[in-house]
Amino acid sequence: MWSGEKDSDRKFSGWLCYRTSGLLISFCFWLFPSGLISQIFQRIDSIPVKIAGNFLENPWAGGLNTPQFSSVDINMDGKKDLFVFDRTGNRILPLINYGNTGEINWKYEKKYSPSFPPLKYWALLVDYDNDGKEDIFCSNRYDFNGDSINDIGVAVYRNVSDQYGLHFVPEKILLLADGYNLYVSEWDIPAITDIDYDGDIDILTFIGGTLMFYYKNLSVELYGNSDSLVFTMDNSCWGYFKEAAENCSVTLSVSCKKNIPPPPSKPLHEGSTTLAIDLDGDHDMEVIIGDVVCTNMYQLTNGGDSSAAVMTYYEPAYPPVYPIDLYRFPAAFWLDVDNDYRNDLIVAPNGLNVSENFTGIWFYKNFGDNSIPLFQFQKKSFLQDQMIEVGENAYPVFFDYNSDGLLDIVIGNYGYYAPTGNYPSSLALFKNTGTNTSPSFELITRDYTGLNQYGFSAVFPAFGDLDGDGDYDMLIGEYFGYLHHFENIAPGGSAADFVLINPQYKDIDVGKFSAPQITDVNGDSLPDLLVGEINGNINYFRNTGTMQNPEYFMETDSFGKVDVRVKPGVPGYTGYSIPWLARWDSTGYLILLVGTKSGGIYRYTGIEGNLTGKFTLTDTLFSGIYEGVQSSVSGGDINGDSVPDLIIGNLAGGVTIYYNYAPPPDSIPSDSVIPVPVPFAISKFGIDMPGNNFIIQFRGTDENDIADIRFFDIRGRNIYSTQYSGAALTQENKIPFHTFTDGIYFVKLSVGEYKRVVKLAVIRE
Repeated sequence: MWSGEKDSDRKFSGWLCYRTSGLLISFCFWLFPSGLISQIFQRIDSIPVKIAGNFLENPWAGGLNTPQFSSVDINMDGKKDLFVFDRTGNRILPLINYGNTGEINWKYEKKYSPSFPPLKYWALLVDYDNDGKEDIFCSNRYDFNGDSINDIGVAVYRNVSDQYGLHFVPEKILLLADGYNLYVSEWDIPAITDIDYDGDIDILTFIGGTLMFYYKNLSVELYGNSDSLVFTMDNSCWGYFKEAAENCSVTLSVSCKKNIPPPPSKPLHEGSTTLAIDLDGDHDMEVIIGDVVCTNMYQLTNGGDSSAAVMTYYEPAYPPVYPIDLYRFPAAFWLDVDNDYRNDLIVAPNGLNVSENFTGIWFYKNFGDNSIPLFQFQKKSFLQDQMIEVGENAYPVFFDYNSDGLLDIVIGNYGYYAPTGNYPSSLALFKNTGTNTSPSFELITRDYTGLNQYGFSAVFPAFGDLDGDGDYDMLIGEYFGYLHHFENIAPGGSAADFVLINPQYKDIDVGKFSAPQITDVNGDSLPDLLVGEINGNINYFRNTGTMQNPEYFMETDSFGKVDVRVKPGVPGYTGYSIPWLARWDSTGYLILLVGTKSGGIYRYTGIEGNLTGKFTLTDTLFSGIYEGVQSSVSGGDINGDSVPDLIIGNLAGGVTIYYNYAPPPDSIPSDSVIPVPVPFAISKFGIDMPGNNFIIQFRGTDENDIADIRFFDIRGRNIYSTQYSGAALTQENKIPFHTFTDGIYFVKLSVGEYKRVVKLAVIRE
């Protein structure tokens, strides 16, 4: 199906954006003006990183805080891969299974992320139609009853993957039960499995209180198969137990009515996670439950049967040997992570900003079998220990700390989880142990400069020469909006040695979450200060002193009229602006990039000679970069090509690097821009469903014309070519985009002497 409706939800200056109905993968194309083609940034996952002597498997995956886990064949090789959805930032992490039998070997491959629809709050993959392909059950909001208020419930995407790759299509916008919205809280995680062993998928969830609701699927009863999603509320107190409202205890054998009227469209219950599995091999479901106020998970044994559940035994701390103690709101997932054909138990926190964020994924290996599992604890940081992970929020910058000519990485953070609620913030130092063209990093310390001792929160580092002595000093921004000056007292050419000499530097106070950059803004060779903050604006402090004795005058608290709040100009909304101003564009002009709460990297131009005016916002998702909410951006040349690369941080405590690539070489010359007049045009340009092919159709041509189409990657390599002539010119021609990897491409379209270049990107919603 061709979808040519303009995507009004995504507007990028200079881009025309289209999206497919269903997958919601946006394809954007931009016709180049007759000037220079801008530089392009590409995510790099191949830079080695070592911690404690071991190389990390997935260093640049971006961290994990509140992940959810499911199995699905992502790359269509017949092996189950790992789908990870992180509630923190609503991030999708596809982990491809390269392990042999009994081996753990997961590789993060972001190129598969666009195969999944946009997700929010929770997502579980379950094969409801028994075709061997896991489908997506996820949280959704939709106005079900036409009252202009979105109902909260469960959406379903059907897995229709084929030889062309992974693919999902919408099956249900909201699941219904007895004609009413089947409610599942956005903050809970339901159990979605065959509860009554009749061959179709049912749902267990808490609703409106402390009792568990059982939604039975009638597909088998009505149609004799499992490929339908027809639910009835079979029992409003499934298992006949009651969860305490104020603590983690449970009452068994409660007296309650089996059925009550359907719940209201928006019942209140936020705070339980449920895993339903048969733990004793008797073909009925036990449950393992986590609660928002608890660090443990309790387990209930079903003494009834598959058609009439009755919980008869309560294990308050599960598993009995080395029980779960994960602060807080833990959730359990049952899947095979070590390729031994036995499903293991993975436990992770489900509470945003209140849970363990560093060693928060517990792995219990199954030493029994799938009929009667026996879980034994293995580790507390499954997957996290193979990533750069600094807890909550990552604020990375490049800095040559040891004066060896190689840029190292210093990462500030909001903090590592602490039960007291006062997260200890610190600086992690990763030394560059590679070369000037091939970087490699190794963790030296998680408390560089001993910053933890000062008790700062949400620390953001910036480096620059603040006293004119030729070496770089350090400023620390933090939660309360101040800047703290650390002087570098090391001899020239030695590793930096920072000493705090000016707390609350120059009495600068921007409110909350100060994010400084030391840079010459006005071209007078003196270090000025740009400081982002929670409100999404940028403060500009002009240096009115000297190199040796800087003094700062607040030129404006609205530099460039930048406002990156989710709703610009509306009080009460936050933006968390993080500025990086540099002359990195091929024009040599100043460019401002800004990290934001929404996660997009904003790009501003029109700065030269306009420091007191309003800058031009040219992108809200610069270069297609999205690594999760509360993005941080900075840069520096780490591969020796004389152009700065980007380093990005996110709320989940992860870090990603993007290399800066120059425009494609002579294979796409500058004279390939559109000449005027243009005798041919594109009448259709996009993708079809479900084939995942590009559709290109021309108009304004005749039967003697030959259309030449060539796809180039961002390095200028020709990766696909084809030609059309005669009647094919006016037909819908399909180009198999599913054979391309995710990224940015240039499409050169030629008909005779006339040429057009299209810049194409896959943008994840």
